[in-house]
Amino acid sequence: MEKKQPRTHAVLLASPGMGHLKPMLELGKRLVKHHDLEITLFIVTNDGGDGASGSKSEILKSSDEFLHIHLVSPPQQDVMASALEWSLIRKLVMTMRACVPVVRAAISSMPVAPSAIIVDLFGTDFWDMADELRMLKFAFMTTSALYLAAFISVPYLVDKLSQKEYEELRTIDIPNCKTVAYEDVFGLANRDDPDHVFARPMATNFINADGVLVNTWHDLEPNTVSSLGDGRLLGKLYPIGPLTEQAAEKKLSTEDNGGAIAILEWLDKQPGGSVLYVSFGSGWSLTGQQTHELALGLESSKQRFIWVSRPPTDEVSEYFFSGGDGSGALDYLPDGFVARTKGVGLVVPMWAPQAQILAHASIGGFLTHCGWNSTLESVTNGVPMIAWPLYGDQFVIAAILTEDLEVAIRPAARTSSGGGGAVGREEIRELVVKLMEGGEGNPLRARAKALRGTADRVLEEQKTGSAKDSLHQFAAALRSGPKRPSKLRRLFVCCRN
Repeated sequence: MEKKQPRTHAVLLASPGMGHLKPMLELGKRLVKHHDLEITLFIVTNDGGDGASGSKSEILKSSDEFLHIHLVSPPQQDVMASALEWSLIRKLVMTMRACVPVVRAAISSMPVAPSAIIVDLFGTDFWDMADELRMLKFAFMTTSALYLAAFISVPYLVDKLSQKEYEELRTIDIPNCKTVAYEDVFGLANRDDPDHVFARPMATNFINADGVLVNTWHDLEPNTVSSLGDGRLLGKLYPIGPLTEQAAEKKLSTEDNGGAIAILEWLDKQPGGSVLYVSFGSGWSLTGQQTHELALGLESSKQRFIWVSRPPTDEVSEYFFSGGDGSGALDYLPDGFVARTKGVGLVVPMWAPQAQILAHASIGGFLTHCGWNSTLESVTNGVPMIAWPLYGDQFVIAAILTEDLEVAIRPAARTSSGGGGAVGREEIRELVVKLMEGGEGNPLRARAKALRGTADRVLEEQKTGSAKDSLHQFAAALRSGPKRPSKLRRLFVCCRN
C-alpha cells in the first residue's frame, strides 16, 4: 500500500495583542480549510501562558479544530519583570526575543518539519532561527499596505538625511502612494528615541523576507498594492485580505455567551441602520475626561448606540496585554448617564461580539479607534465610520478611511499622532448626527456599501481557490519549498518638509 505523503506544514507566529492574533488565526484557518495545509500556530503571551483573557479565549475556541495551537510565554520572567517602565514597542520586541529558544525547541521536535515560518511585525527576530532550520521566511503585515510602505521606507530616509534635513522632515512620499506624515510612523519617527533602535530592524527585516503578506486587497489600496508589488521594494507581495472573522461562521451558545446573545437580542429590537457601535478595540482606553465627553456627546446626539466601555486610564495602551479583561463596573461614567440613555443606548463593559454586531442589520455606523482588524470588519459589512485613532498605525489608517476611501469622518483633534486634547461633547454630537442621519442617501454609507462589494468578490475567490487569488498563490509557494530571491532591492522614497 502506497504511503500517504504528509501535508505541507507551516508555522505561524503571533506576537502579543489581539490585533496580531486575530488575522494570524484567520490566515491559519483558511490555509487549512481551503488549501489542505497543516498549520501550527504559536501564540506569544505574557499572561502566564493560559490565554485566559475573555476575548482571546473566545476566538481560540473557534480555531482549535483547525490548527495546532501552542501558547508560549517568555521564560525569562526575571528579565520581563524589569520591563514595567518600558514603552509598548520595547515590551513587544523583548517579549518576542525571549521566546526564540522555546519556539526553536518546539519546531525542532516536530515529526513533520515545517517548510516555512510566517511572523508578524514583531517576529522578525526569528529570521536567524528560520535560516538554521532551513525554513522559508514570510513576513505578515497585519495592518494596511500604506503603513507597510511607510514603515520600511524610514530606515532608508534616516540614513540618507543630514541632521538638518532630518529635523525638517514632515512627510514621507513613496511613488504612487499616499503621502504619510512622518510623525505617524510608529516607533521610527524620532531617530534619537530609544524605541528607534528596536523598530528599525523590524523594518529592514521585512525587506529581507522571502515574501510579504499584507491584510488588504487591491481595490482597497490599489496604488499602494501596485507600488509594493513591483519587486523593487520587497520580495513577492501577497495581498491576502480581507482576513476577518466571519460572523456567519461563528456560533454563539447560551452557556458560554449569554451576554453576547443579550446584546444581539437588543439589536434585533432596533430599526435597521439606526445604531452606532462604539468601541476602541480590545487593548486601548480613553482618559477620564475623554470618557466623560464621549458619554455626554452620545447622549446629546439622541442616536441609538452600543458602547463597549472600559475604565479610563492615562495610558492609552493600558489594556493591550490583558486583552480587554477587567472590572465590569460602570461607576466612572457621568452620574445618571446609563439610566438616562436606557432604551436608546446600551453600555457593555469590556467586551462584545464585534463581528456579529457589525454584521447586524440594525448597525448604521461605527465609532472606531481605526485598528486594522476593526476597520476591515467594518468595511466588509459596508458600515461607515467615525475615525478616532489613538496609537501607532491608527493615524495612517484614519487618513486612508477619511481622505482616500471617504467612508469615514474624524474629529479635528485626531488628525495626527502629534495632536492632543480631548474631543469635546459638541463635536462628538455633530459627528454622530452627521454619520447616522440621511439613511441610504448618506454618501458615506453609499461608498461603504460599494467597498463591501469589492471585499465580497475577493472572499468568493478565496473560497473557490481561484488561481488569481493571492492566498492561493501563497499556498502554492509554501508547497514549492525554498527558493531564495537573489537580486538586491532598493527603496525609492523621498521626503518633504
